[in-house]
Amino acid sequence: MKKLKSTVLSNALEAMGYNVHAEWFLDENYNVFDDDDVADYVWAQTKEVTKILDPYVPDRSDCDDFAWLLKAFAIIGQKKGSKQDAGIAFGWVAYKQDSGVHHAINMAFTSIDNSTQLKVRFFEPQTGQEVYLSNREKLNIHMIVC
Repeated sequence: MKKLKSTVLSNALEAMGYNVHAEWFLDENYNVFDDDDVADYVWAQTKEVTKILDPYVPDRSDCDDFAWLLKAFAIIGQKKGSKQDAGIAFGWVAYKQDSGVHHAINMAFTSIDNSTQLKVRFFEPQTGQEVYLSNREKLNIHMIVC
């Protein structure tokens, strides 16, 4: 994992065309995932989350609950690992889907080949599958908490 300042992550979102109405980077520094590793990491953590929250129940065990718990599991995974010198660049995202439905997912900042080139990847917290936001959805991100 590569360590970056929160301002670098915030600026990267803007440069990639994301319009975030409220972004909260609560740490000064973040460890960024290696792009090749993040999908497997999220999949492993999602399996643990679904053991606790399945089945889906609207308003009680729904997308925001899964997203918050997946973020918590990412923090726990980092604390068990060797990189504890900064926050983990894994967050919770609320946005409006093209269908008009509000939804919560998770996001991870990644670096490609440990370079300064950053990517933002989104994941469905109930399945671990990667989510690709449309251009309109990129403009309808209500909040990011990282």
